[in-house]
Amino acid sequence: MACSIEFLAEQALGAMPAALRALPQDRVPLRAFDMVGLPALRALLAPGAGLVLAAPAGDVGGLETLRGLDALADELAGAEHGPIMTMGKGGVGKTTVAAALAIGLVQRGKIVHLRSTDPAAQLPQATPVWQAAALPADLRRAGIEPRAWVLNKSVLAAGPHDPLLGARLAGERRQIERMADELAKRIFVVPRLTRPPIGFAELSRLVSDATPTPAAPP
Repeated sequence: MACSIEFLAEQALGAMPAALRALPQDRVPLRAFDMVGLPALRALLAPGAGLVLAAPAGDVGGLETLRGLDALADELAGAEHGPIMTMGKGGVGKTTVAAALAIGLVQRGKIVHLRSTDPAAQLPQATPVWQAAALPADLRRAGIEPRAWVLNKSVLAAGPHDPLLGARLAGERRQIERMADELAKRIFVVPRLTRPPIGFAELSRLVSDATPTPAAPP
């Protein structure tokens, strides 16, 4: 997974327009902590900041298991009919999750009409969780109770071996614990993948019984 992240970064830098490549550049490495709070912002530009040893994955406090999108598709397929809305901060994977669930429901014998109202990539970090936490209050005023939260691009579920990614697990655990304690009765997880879930085959893997397995980067 770490090699895949590095490959994607190199790919993005290689595709940079010549006009941008000609400008002076400062490159900030991926840190082992979320960019939240003054100490984190100060450490962002500090040489050598965030070089910590990986913590063992272990269990997430209070959570028995992290179920995948296949389990959510099974639950949704049990209903006769109804609208399903995927909501959240821009770039968190709403369209991907909606498309995968649509495929999963069709594979489970349902008829699905998929529509998008948002043309709009983030780990379960503090900022997207904080922003999404305000949504249930708005929905509840309209008498709508969120059925579940989908934790997308989970480093924990991917089981990283890289020390830096392992160190980021502490921040992810805190967000999962907050979701479980305060925000969500059901949590479903999509692990961070080494290959983007683009196309029918890759989306189908997200809602199959087997957990998506990482693939080697090109």
